Amino acid sequence: MKTSRQSGIAAAMFVCVPLLLCPTAVSAATVTYSFSEAGWLNTIGTTESFCGSFSGTTGANGTLALADLSAFSATITETNAQGATKTISQFGGSTGTSGLADFMYIPGSNSLTLEATGSPTAMICLGNDVVTGFCGSLPARPQPRPGTPPLPPIEGVFSLSVNGALNAYTTDLPSVVQTLVIQPVPAPANTPEPGSALLCGAVLVLASKVRKPRGNRAIGDGR
Repeated sequence: MKTSRQSGIAAAMFVCVPLLLCPTAVSAATVTYSFSEAGWLNTIGTTESFCGSFSGTTGANGTLALADLSAFSATITETNAQGATKTISQFGGSTGTSGLADFMYIPGSNSLTLEATGSPTAMICLGNDVVTGFCGSLPARPQPRPGTPPLPPIEGVFSLSVNGALNAYTTDLPSVVQTLVIQPVPAPANTPEPGSALLCGAVLVLASKVRKPRGNRAIGDGR
């Protein structure tokens, strides 16, 4: 009887402990962001804006590097003195990450770094790649007069080989916003169902009540 009882307890522990204690697998999230950066200045007095979107699977800390991306697309537009706006260069496409040489987005600091080539023959650079000189030398800027605040740092550079007059830079940081996409999330394969967890708990409680403590013999019991 004792052996049978112990075997039952062992079987219950074998079935229930893995279900209750095994960690649930955590899958990385697929996210999409849109970004925009206005106020680019070029040599002929027109203004430019850079905007686009990117998608990818985040790492453990929520960052997105080039290897994490599944799509990247962007355009840079020009607005003239009459208010007319036209696209002057395109980057990437609806799928893939063509043209991207470097990329890093850190949500906590809203930091977007990238270097990309586009069509017609163009190059654009943002963030830390500008600071480190990854995209080449910075454009010439007027020196501030003595006693005036220093010029803000350049956050982006753009060059267009077919029309150098449109080469531009910006001192603004990009605005990056996550696009909410509702997708069904399948349940992890190793998550126990509520019924299974309750059943295992009941079995373990019952097994602990059936097994009697060995030290509760009556006084004078000679067995």
